[in-house]
Amino acid sequence: MKSYKSKLNSIASLFLKLFLIVCLFQLVSCKKTEPAPNYTNFKITNVKINQVPSFDPNGNDWDFGGYPDIYFNMEDVNNNIYFDGTASTITNVSQFPISWNFVSAYQITNTAVTQYVTVYDNDDITADEQMGYVGFTMNDHKSGYPTSITKSNGSLSVTITGTWY
Repeated sequence: MKSYKSKLNSIASLFLKLFLIVCLFQLVSCKKTEPAPNYTNFKITNVKINQVPSFDPNGNDWDFGGYPDIYFNMEDVNNNIYFDGTASTITNVSQFPISWNFVSAYQITNTAVTQYVTVYDNDDITADEQMGYVGFTMNDHKSGYPTSITKSNGSLSVTITGTWY
């Protein structure tokens, strides 16, 4: 009788150990799943102009006897200026890309509204000429939340770089 109880205790002990090992394995292999992010804002830290039209709308050089002096503004669909880049003009641009880093990031807090990077040729004597614009609606770029987005409009190509938050 003693040997039967001893065997039964050994089997029970073995099952208990096996059960504890399985539980421990389950506990160790369990991973906490993080919810997918749902960022609602984007802050631009850099704007890069990759390419501009070679000539003005009349087929002439942008500047008489030289290369264009380029700056950009951040504007809405009605040309209201949210960031004025006139003071950051890069003069006599002959090679691309050119870029600007924001000292304080430009905040887009409504990602459903299109923001335009509007590029100008800065002229001292005549009015500045618009070289083109590229619109960014950040809601269109939420898949994967890229930190760098390039878009073109005609022969103007612009890249914005920033952070989702």
